[in-house]
Amino acid sequence: MRKLLYVTGVAILFAGSTRAGAQTIELGASVGWYQPLSGLNSGDVLSTDLPQRARELRGVAWGGEVRLPLRGAMSLEGVVATAASTTPGCLCPGGPLPPTGQRVNLVSVEGLYTIAIRGSNELSVGLGPAMIEHTGEGYGRYGSPKSWGGAGSVELAHSLTSHFEVAARALGAAYSFHLDFPPQSGRQLDLFVSISGRWRFGAVNTRVDK
Repeated sequence: MRKLLYVTGVAILFAGSTRAGAQTIELGASVGWYQPLSGLNSGDVLSTDLPQRARELRGVAWGGEVRLPLRGAMSLEGVVATAASTTPGCLCPGGPLPPTGQRVNLVSVEGLYTIAIRGSNELSVGLGPAMIEHTGEGYGRYGSPKSWGGAGSVELAHSLTSHFEVAARALGAAYSFHLDFPPQSGRQLDLFVSISGRWRFGAVNTRVDK
């Protein structure tokens, strides 16, 4: 499922670039940290193979991105990210339960506005829809619930060459999580903080003038 999300997001953005006639495309890879900032409401029935608190899902996140510069300071960006964590096992009445792997996947598409701030530095702010999937060995047993919401980001980028730049990004995703059984729900706010390297391809540079 994770691979399907990645391929779908990239395919949509490539299709968009073809229709718009864009002559520049940027591809990037990122690594960082995933931190849920909200809580989970659980019902009377609890499952030992699921986390009882959202913060138990925090962990190292990695992913990729595609950016399509449009006109002037505007661009379109797709981001995919995934973070893995482990729910501890227990000595349960029915027998010992081993640790359970969890995973949170994010796919977002944002419209970006970018301004040059000093030298080869740029500041970008973005906003758009997002899809968040809870899966892995644990949540996968209960259907890998998917949630739709919104994402917003702030990024500071520094160009090292005409075709390569590094960037630091903070991306927040807000959504409503719901799992029927075992019951878990709640409004969620997730934070992805990452460092990325981005390569620019294409003869025409449509970025903001330095």
